[in-house]
Amino acid sequence: MRSGWLEPWRAPRRGSRRPFSRRHSPPRPWSRPRRARRRWESGSPAACSPRFGSCGITSAGPAIPRTSRPCGPARTPSACAAGVPGTRRRLAARDALVSAPHRGLWRWCTRPLRPANRPRPAGAATAKPPAQGARSDPGGRASPPTPRGIRSITPSMTRKLLIGCLPLVLLAVAGTWWGVRRLRAAEPKPPRFHTVERGDVEVKVTEIGAIEPLKKVEIKSKVAGRVSRLYVEAGTRVAAGQLLAEIDPTEINSQVAQMQAQVDGARARWEQAKKAAAMSREQTEAAISQARQALRAAEARLAAAEEQSRVQPDIQSSAVSQAEASLKASRENLELLQRSAHPQALVQARSGFEDAKASEESARKNLERQRRLLDRGFVSEQVVDAARAELAAATARREQAQSRLELIAEQNRLEAAAAQSRIAQDEAALRTARANQAQVGIARREADAARAAVAQARAQLASALAGRTQDLMRQDEVAAAHAAVVQLQNQLDEVRVRQGDTTLRATMGGVVTRRYIEEGELVTSGVSTFSSGTPVLQVADLSRMLVKMTVNEVDVHKIRAGL
Repeated sequence: MRSGWLEPWRAPRRGSRRPFSRRHSPPRPWSRPRRARRRWESGSPAACSPRFGSCGITSAGPAIPRTSRPCGPARTPSACAAGVPGTRRRLAARDALVSAPHRGLWRWCTRPLRPANRPRPAGAATAKPPAQGARSDPGGRASPPTPRGIRSITPSMTRKLLIGCLPLVLLAVAGTWWGVRRLRAAEPKPPRFHTVERGDVEVKVTEIGAIEPLKKVEIKSKVAGRVSRLYVEAGTRVAAGQLLAEIDPTEINSQVAQMQAQVDGARARWEQAKKAAAMSREQTEAAISQARQALRAAEARLAAAEEQSRVQPDIQSSAVSQAEASLKASRENLELLQRSAHPQALVQARSGFEDAKASEESARKNLERQRRLLDRGFVSEQVVDAARAELAAATARREQAQSRLELIAEQNRLEAAAAQSRIAQDEAALRTARANQAQVGIARREADAARAAVAQARAQLASALAGRTQDLMRQDEVAAAHAAVVQLQNQLDEVRVRQGDTTLRATMGGVVTRRYIEEGELVTSGVSTFSSGTPVLQVADLSRMLVKMTVNEVDVHKIRAGL
């Protein structure tokens, strides 16, 4: 036989997910049973039959009369079962626990217990055994038997249940006490006050726009070439003057070496021109000194001739001979002058003049050609400037050669005139000496010859002084050579500046926002005539930003400067 509770309970339906079996399922005293049948059959528990409205006991043994206490829906199963003798005390204790507010606690504490196997008393074997499951009371009546499967609740069991449930009850009481105390200890929040003031209504205009840096620059290269190194990435913070990239400087380095060689050659020509000018100046000064000495000698001879004319009339014959010798020497000097260096210098000067003139014409044609190429956009302004400078230098050389040719021609003419003058003087002196030999006297002829010598010395001095003009031409050559050195040095400095421009540096501090190219790509010059150059990087100052947005025409009047 299975053990159960006094109260009827609802059996679980098929497929139900109740966690307990029928044997260990907790009781439901508050639920109304669907069936309430109590029968005494083979020791089964007594049942209350609401259908008949009274309690009765049926069994296979002696019949127990029904009680006169009505049983119905108004009576609880405990009250109905109270009609069974010996169960009133146990049912009263159970009803007290069931009526407690913690029903879940009661369910756990009053789990189904196994029936206790109590030993029979010693006198029970001699007595007449009553019907199975029946009990006798003190009055001699047969008491209804204790239902099988129901364990009596003794005081020891109640004490164990209370001791087992006491910690949970204390924990619940302590939690309730702590919550109430905390609620009482909570201080009320002070009231919040605000002073109402009269003001303007704030009107907000919300638009969507783009945020850009107020100041940003694009880093471009002044020279064209291939990017060899890039030292920064997008998002890198850089400082002003920081190295950002490098352009391959191989071609510009070769140009620097070429221009350096040209500058060295021009310096050598300049030094040579300075030495030639110094030598010419020394020769001119020496010639002037000799001419002055000759003049002083001629004047001295004139004074002596005049003195001899007074003292030695017979010197006339020797004067004639001297005049003839002087005439012969003058003629030989003229022939030597015509055959020696002066014609050669004239030919060289004329050849230099023709070469300079041809160079000037070539430079002029080159300038015109470069101008036409500049108009078409094939060359830069620097090439035209170089051609213009070359034309100016060629013009200066042509003028210098022309001046030198004219000077040499004038010098030859003066020297030829001086030689002719000396010949004429010598011839005149000879004639005079011959004439005076018979007519005047020797002194007068010597005086005339001395006068002619003085004139000749003065002509030589004038010719020597004319050599200073050639010295001035030499100085012009030196100046032209120096100008060529300065010009080539300026070009060298320009190429070196371009060489320095192969390194790109940050023009301001900020953050690299964009990187346009990669290493190995070609870039064009930022100062080119045909384009604005290839941008390499973009650096922006993110400390000040600019907001660009489109405002609806309805909200335009709501926006003012300074808001």
